[in-house]
Amino acid sequence: LPPLQFLRLHRNMWVSNEDQFIPVEWFDAAVERGEAIGLMGPLTMMSESPFRNYPVSLAVDVGVKQDCSAVVGTYYDVKRGRVGLACCAVWNPTKMGEIDLEATVEAYIHEVYKKLKVISIVYDPSNFHRSMTTLKNMRYPMFEMTQSGDPMIKASKALYDSHRNGTFESYKEPELRDHLRYAIGKATPRGFRIAKEKNSKYPNDAAVALAMSVYDSIERGGIDTSRPIVLRSQFTDGARDMGSYQRPKQREDEGWLPAPLRSRVY
Repeated sequence: LPPLQFLRLHRNMWVSNEDQFIPVEWFDAAVERGEAIGLMGPLTMMSESPFRNYPVSLAVDVGVKQDCSAVVGTYYDVKRGRVGLACCAVWNPTKMGEIDLEATVEAYIHEVYKKLKVISIVYDPSNFHRSMTTLKNMRYPMFEMTQSGDPMIKASKALYDSHRNGTFESYKEPELRDHLRYAIGKATPRGFRIAKEKNSKYPNDAAVALAMSVYDSIERGGIDTSRPIVLRSQFTDGARDMGSYQRPKQREDEGWLPAPLRSRVY
């Protein structure tokens, strides 16, 4: 449990229902782990990285007026049981008005989609309906994840646990670090979730997108589920019709044996 939740539930102490989401030192430790394995920057910029071919889950958090927008991607390393930061982009609000989503968020998603193996794009439909419709029509793997209720509680727990347990690895990303630094954790009747402090001038949108991405990466288990997998048996009638049926071959060194005793090799 987060520290304040522990004090409230197990020490029976009166505490605030809001606290810092994670110590920023936890993210700094994740950067050290990332550098130790050669994660020196966004995978879109590292053409020789062994992690470049890993399935990536993108998460989008959009703010229109007086709020940031962010796209964060992570991958899940099945063999090592680690989550890694694949890419991150943040757009700050402008004094001239709303952020041009087509020229910023959508353009960045197109760029990442071309360079990495994106298997899912999770998003909150708030302020993202037009872009979501456009990307869906382009057959991008879009999946809705609302930032209220159980989905965000599960995503917050996934991000918290990955930092606490040391299973998250990152490259140096100052803006993401700042967003995590100023994010707070809020206790709700359903559980602990990442939130933004009231009247705070510091954004945390990238932290929210990171939580969504980490949760989606872990849930998918590093497996590309964006395309159907078809398994065909070579022993079915349909397989014979498709020409994939192969007759059993006899081993040359068993020619002296009676037919029932010979091995069948396909």
